[in-house]
Amino acid sequence: DYISICKKYNKHSVLELKSDFTEDEIKKIVSTIKSQGSLENVTFISFNYENLKRIRKILPTQSVQYLFTQFTDEIIQNVTQDKMDVDVLFKALDKEIIDKLHEKGIKINFIILCFLRKRSQIFFTIHIII
Repeated sequence: DYISICKKYNKHSVLELKSDFTEDEIKKIVSTIKSQGSLENVTFISFNYENLKRIRKILPTQSVQYLFTQFTDEIIQNVTQDKMDVDVLFKALDKEIIDKLHEKGIKINFIILCFLRKRSQIFFTIHIII
């Protein structure tokens, strides 16, 4: 339903791959989305790097973003090699890291976690691409 709603309103969808999917499961996910004619407006995100590599194997130019909360030089090396962008908690970023990623042509989607309190706790995220 999410994909069809995004397609109907011409919106870009972001699909998080939460489990550790096999290559066959990834193929099935891709096939389902492709059947709706929506792959060009989909970004796959995951904390599981292997999921994104499986997407890359099937769709070499598909928009993918590796999710992480702490930066390492290994991350830059891997995402540069595999032509992936990143999706990271804003606290893990500073100007030096942003510059390193941008030098490699990597887009950064950073996450801001927000909590509002009124009658009950409300949690939401804001994603900003730089």
